[in-house]
Amino acid sequence: MKPWSYCLAGLLAGVAGGVCTVAAGGGGNVAHRRADVPGGASQPSPGRGNVVPHAATTATAGRLPEVVYPPDTLVAASARAAESLRARLDDTCTVTVHPPFVIAGDMPLGRLQQYASWSVLRPAEVMWAAYFKNKPDKVITVLLLTGERSYRSWAKRLFGDTDVAYFGYYRPELRTLVMNISTGAGTLVHELTHALIVYDFPTVPTWFNEGLASLHEQCTVGDSDITGLTNWRLPGLQEAVRAGRLRPLRELLTCRDFYGRLQGLNYAQARYFVMYRQQMGLLKKFYAHFRDLRGKDSRDTAGVEAIEYLFGKAFKDIEKGFLDWVAGLKAQASSASDGRENLSFPLSVQVPIMYAKVRDGPYLYVGCLASRHGCVWEHMPTPGGRAGGLQKAFL
Repeated sequence: MKPWSYCLAGLLAGVAGGVCTVAAGGGGNVAHRRADVPGGASQPSPGRGNVVPHAATTATAGRLPEVVYPPDTLVAASARAAESLRARLDDTCTVTVHPPFVIAGDMPLGRLQQYASWSVLRPAEVMWAAYFKNKPDKVITVLLLTGERSYRSWAKRLFGDTDVAYFGYYRPELRTLVMNISTGAGTLVHELTHALIVYDFPTVPTWFNEGLASLHEQCTVGDSDITGLTNWRLPGLQEAVRAGRLRPLRELLTCRDFYGRLQGLNYAQARYFVMYRQQMGLLKKFYAHFRDLRGKDSRDTAGVEAIEYLFGKAFKDIEKGFLDWVAGLKAQASSASDGRENLSFPLSVQVPIMYAKVRDGPYLYVGCLASRHGCVWEHMPTPGGRAGGLQKAFL
């Protein structure tokens, strides 16, 4: 199965948002579950939640019963949460249920289910396979709003939140993600990481929690791996390295001021240090080792010791290798292994608009729907003939 960049969800739902590279790696056809009804569940009635059927716990001779997820209690709790949420929404919104997730948005049900399949369920399944051995035992609510006005309006109506981040945010006390999905799915997968890691690594320190989540802002998702790519945080980090303004790595890992005055650089430094371990092939091993170690050792220096243990080097040598790697890091290449060009969108912290030059024709707006054998393209002329990013529109 080909991995897909997870800002691609903005395309898959026909939304002009998301900053991403569609990575066409590996062979074979795209073989995701049905995009219209994730998991092959029957079509629910519009506007209502549907509970995805799940198999009963089974046992075979000589073997312990297989633990099936989600358990009936979580399925029932998800259905109740969906009904409660549905009562608070208006007729512009639809709701779908895939325990532990209750997903709602101001869009038609089919479009919502595409988002659920590609940008919630798929990344969650891969994160569980790659990192998190313990899955949620409580409902997680995901609200996907299709524009800034709608996003801010529902944040205020449902939670009284008025000072909200532009892209979206996570309310951990409510286990709720509230997303301005018109900006793309990168922030959604970032916040989803926060929502899932707490069930497996409740003592995770902020630097690693934000580092791993930020890694998933720009990523590809395969069968059992989620791989971070370079993103817009890189230039600022490289400039800080060149100017000698980057704080010592040990300080990032041991001080409890992540959200202080250096917050922007802290995010970048944490993200790319996590990506460095990914590049070294150590990230999965580090996660498991660090999670188990923190369960027994809550000292702030435990992260430093875990890193030295896995690298087999002194921390100062690890930091030097990391800084050298960052200095030489380039933006993600857009060419695929089979020689075809991938779909490469410009990276920006602003709301991007995606255009493609198709053959020798005009620049067109591009939308993409999942297909078993590639993509189905929808297009329309761009206002004012603006151009950017893409040169070819095929997978």
